Amino acid sequence: MLFETLSTDFRKARGVNATDTSFPSKIPTTTEPVTPATETATSASVIELATGGALAQNSVLLVPYATGGDGDTFSIRVIGWRKLPRMTEASHLWVPVKLLELACTLSTVVGVAGAPIVAAERFADTLALVGTSGNDDVSMDLVSPADNTIAHCLLDVKGFQKLEVTFDSTAAGTTDMNCLLGLL
Repeated sequence: MLFETLSTDFRKARGVNATDTSFPSKIPTTTEPVTPATETATSASVIELATGGALAQNSVLLVPYATGGDGDTFSIRVIGWRKLPRMTEASHLWVPVKLLELACTLSTVVGVAGAPIVAAERFADTLALVGTSGNDDVSMDLVSPADNTIAHCLLDVKGFQKLEVTFDSTAAGTTDMNCLLGLL
């Protein structure tokens, strides 16, 4: 028997790096969560995983990065969105669920000038699960080398229809944040 995993290229979780200094509030809403046509550093950035009850990828691979110095910190939250349908689309209830929160520490590993991640942006080499926002080796697999090599997290998306990654700058040196993600 041969097991295969569908793998997608990395993409940025946000088209514009986040500059939030606290996590935005996420509550149930009848407004479908979407990325606005003109994304800003503080707007929502929502990734479609499945539409109309379609199949979704099982997992997402997260690689956080930010602009800041070696040892600067920030946090990310991953929110899953699923709708409770009604007879009319205007009355659907979209329910957000926190799937994960990670504290991230930047390393010496930087991007490349002229590339999608530039030399002023650093990858995290240390990731720490915050509170009980996930279960290591159950709902997620955390790889945190803390040795100036790139850290990552593999997260079970639990069949959610939409995914949103939000950010909180926890250090004065971290000016903007983002995350690479790949669907598996």
